Formats: sequence, C-alpha cells, structure tokens
Amino acid sequence: MSHFDVFLFDYDGTLAATRNAVVECLSRTLGERGFVASPAEIAAVVASGVPLEGAFAALLPEEARTDADECVRRYREHYPEVDRERSGLFDGAAETLAALRAAGGRIVVLSNKGRVAIEAALERFGLQDTVDAVLAADPGAPVKPDPAVFARRVSPLFRDLPSQAFVMVGDTSADIGFAQAAGIASCWARYGYGDGAACLAMKPDFIIGALPEMLSLQAPASRDALPDRRTP
Repeated sequence: MSHFDVFLFDYDGTLAATRNAVVECLSRTLGERGFVASPAEIAAVVASGVPLEGAFAALLPEEARTDADECVRRYREHYPEVDRERSGLFDGAAETLAALRAAGGRIVVLSNKGRVAIEAALERFGLQDTVDAVLAADPGAPVKPDPAVFARRVSPLFRDLPSQAFVMVGDTSADIGFAQAAGIASCWARYGYGDGAACLAMKPDFIIGALPEMLSLQAPASRDALPDRRTP
C-alpha cells in the first residue's frame, strides 16, 4: 500500500473518462456561435488541463474572445446530459479510491473542472462518501498549476501534515507543474489525455498506466529528507 497520506486526484482523464463529453460540448458550443475548431485544436486544449475559460479563450478567434463567458455558460448547460451519456470512471477507479481510504488515506479531487459537474458525477458513481473534499474551479479561487492552490486550498485542510505526505495524481502538465511548484510528489497518469512528451519531459516522480497501480505506489526513499514546503 502507498506510503502517502493524502491523495490529490485530478478528475478528467485521471478518475473519469470524460473526453468524449468534453469534446462534444466544446464543439457544440462553438458551433452555436458560428465557429469551428479542428480536432487537433480541441485535443490540445483538453491536453493542457486549463479551466473552461482558458479553453474557450484558446479556441475562439481573437475578435470573439469577449464571447468566452457566454460560451462557458452554454457549455455548462449542455454538459450534464452529455456527461451522463458519454462519460464513465476508468477501470478500477472506485475500487482504488476505496482501498486507499480503507488504508487510512485521505482522498481529494483537485480539478480545474467546475464543482457542479464533479459533484454530480461523484454522486452518480457512488463516490461522494469516499472523497474527503472536492477542490474545483470555484470563482476567484486559484487553479492548477498555480502553487497557491496548495497553500490556500489544500494545506489548510490538513494542517498537521507536512508537504511530503501529499501526492498529486493527474494526466496533464498542469497537474505535474502544480505538484512541482507546490513541493509535493507528482504522479503522472499516462493513460489520460495529457501530452505524453511534455509530461515525460517534466520528470514526474511516478508514472502509472492504470489507477490500481496507486495501491503499490511507494514513496521515494528520499521523501523523509525533503523539506516541508507548507506555507504557515
């Protein structure tokens, strides 16, 4: 069993296979505004792990970027139904979270996705009681890869634990970059939607090819020698 105490899991592309729903809703929303993005453009945005506002800022023509907020609103109207039809957990997700929790681990979903969508999905999948906290793209809150996410949102929930006790598990460079900037361990979920070359180049501490591999993840031998980087 893993030697970490707190597991920070990204949602899209890490716990749940949501790419089809995300791509459909992005394309549909852009189409309503008279715009078309290529599959490669949409794939790049999904791989980046940016929040919706950043996704539409990247996909809309420069002269239409003032429409980004309206696009976000429309996307969120489309998403619930499409998500129910086209998304599901990755194999072993529920079992892995339950096993980590049973062994004393704390589970946090740390995502740049909207809170409503995450909480609805967790309830649909029966995971709401397995997860200790959901930290989503709430208004005014920092998002990954900003290390302020750890100082302002994560650390206050676990004030008795040093930074060495945490591991961030995610599929994109935003997840790895956040972990490295915050001074916590990083685990790349290579089965997800991130840019593989970019993520490998960042040299994450761990790489998993499936979620159940988290159960045998061992903290690095040097973990106890790492400084505690928590913000007081």
